[in-house]
Amino acid sequence: IVMLITEKLLANRELVNNKPLFIALDSNGQQSKTLGYSDFIAQTLALAAWLNAHGYKKAVLAYGPGTDFIISFYACLFAGVIAVPLPDITEGKLEDDLQKLNAIGDDIGECILLTDEQAYQLLQSQSGLHKNISNIIDTATLSTFEPQHPLPVLKADDIACLLYTSGSTGPPKGVIIRHKDFYYNAASLAEACAFTSASIGVSWMPQYHSFALVFNALLPAYSAGTMILLAPYTFIAQPYRWIHAISEYRATHSAAPTFGYLQAARNCTDEQLEGVDLSSWQVGLIAAEPIKSFVFDTFFKRFASNGLESEFLKPLYGLSETGPISCVRQQQAPFFKSENTRAQSLSNACLGSAFTDTNIVCVNPDTRQICADLEVGEIWVSGPSVSSGYWRNDDINEQVFNQSLATIPGNFFRTGDLGYLWNNELYITGRLKEILIINGKNHAPQEIEWAVQQVSPLLANNATAAFSVATREGEKIILAQEITAEIADTPANIDTIYRAILQAAYR
Repeated sequence: IVMLITEKLLANRELVNNKPLFIALDSNGQQSKTLGYSDFIAQTLALAAWLNAHGYKKAVLAYGPGTDFIISFYACLFAGVIAVPLPDITEGKLEDDLQKLNAIGDDIGECILLTDEQAYQLLQSQSGLHKNISNIIDTATLSTFEPQHPLPVLKADDIACLLYTSGSTGPPKGVIIRHKDFYYNAASLAEACAFTSASIGVSWMPQYHSFALVFNALLPAYSAGTMILLAPYTFIAQPYRWIHAISEYRATHSAAPTFGYLQAARNCTDEQLEGVDLSSWQVGLIAAEPIKSFVFDTFFKRFASNGLESEFLKPLYGLSETGPISCVRQQQAPFFKSENTRAQSLSNACLGSAFTDTNIVCVNPDTRQICADLEVGEIWVSGPSVSSGYWRNDDINEQVFNQSLATIPGNFFRTGDLGYLWNNELYITGRLKEILIINGKNHAPQEIEWAVQQVSPLLANNATAAFSVATREGEKIILAQEITAEIADTPANIDTIYRAILQAAYR
C-alpha cells in the first residue's frame, strides 16, 4: 500500500515528538531557526487550513533559502494545492524572474504566489505581473489559522507539484509530480543511502531543484531524521561552511553536484579545516553533473586527514521527470569500471543499479531494440516515480512518455541521456542531442574533450569544447581549447601541443 509523504510525516511525529526536523543556518554558520516535528507540522497545517479556506488550487512558491519554503511546500501537499516551486526572486535578477514567473503564470492558469517579505516588497512595486497570478502572499504575515473544515482526503494519483524546467533551451515545461511519486522518491532514496531516524543530513542545494526537494524536504520527513540547511550563496562564498556544518552537527549524510565537491576541496584552507572532524560522514551523494574519478581523488586527498572514509562518495542518477532512480548503494564502494576502453578512457563513474520496481534500459533509438551490455544507447526508464508527462504539453509528451520498445509494449520515458549498462549497473556517456555525426559515424563530444584534456597538464583544466558546424563539405568538428600563459608565451609549445591535440581527437 502506498502511503503519502504527508501521512508518513504525521506518523513520525508520534514517534519522535518534537525532535529537530529542520535546522536553518545563517551565513556565519549559526542557527537561525530550528523546527521540531510538532512545531513544523503545526505551522504547516495552519497554512494548509488557510489555503483550503480560500479555495486556492495552485500556488507558486518563490522563497529565499530557509524553512519558510518547506512549510509552504508541505502546506500545499496537505491542502491538495498544486505546488509550483521557483527560485527566489531578487532585485539583481528581477527582470528575468518576472519573465519566468509570467511564462509559468500563463502556462498553469489561475494561481497565487506564496513568498517571503523581500520578494513581496519587490513584486508589490511591479505592475507587470501576469493576470493569472491573482494574489501575492507574504506567508510570514499570516496569523495562526484554525481549520474550520477538515483538509481534503488526498489520493496517491492526485497532482502534488509542477516542477518547471529552466527554460534555457525553450519555453519552461512543467513536470507533473503526483503524491505517490514523492513518496516513492523518499522511500527509495532512504533505502539506497541508509538514511534512518538516527541520520542527520546537511544540504546547501537550492530547494526548488528536483533532487534537492527530495533530499532536503522529503527524505528527513520520511525517515524521521534531521536536515541542516545552508543557503546556496553561503556555500559559494565560503565553501568551508558546508564542511564545518557536517563536522559540528556530526552529520551522516550530505549531497551536492560535482562542482560542489571540487569547490570545497580546492578552496578550504588548512586554517579553516583545523579541528574539523568528518568521521561521522557516512554517505556523500554526488549527482547532477558528469562524475569523474579525479573528483573522488581530489576530494578525498583534501579531507582524508579530517577523518573521511575513502568510500563515502555515492554517485546517483535521476531527472526531474523521474526523481532519483539509481544510486551506488550505501554498502557498496563507488568504482570506475575499466572492462572496456570507453569506460577506461572516460573514467566514468558507476551510477549503481535501479531502485526497486524501476526498470532502466539502454536503447537504440532508431530500432527501439535494447542494447547489449557495454553498448551505448539512449537511457529509457519505467517505474512508479516516472512522471505522467509535462503540464499541457501533449505534443512533447507523445514523443518522450509512454514509449514502447520493439519487443516490450510499454510506458518508458526517453531521458535523452546516453549510457550503457554493465552487470545491471548504469554508466552515463553524454546527451543524445549532443552527438556529432561526421561521415555517417556518431561521436560523443565528451569523449573527444576528455581525450584532449589528457594531452598535457599545460592545457587549462575543464576548458575544452567540441562541437560541429555545417560546411560545403559536410559536418566538421570544431575543437576549442583554452591554453595557459606558459604555452601562449612559447611558440614551439603551441605547435607541439597542437599536434598532440589533433592526434588525441582523431584517435
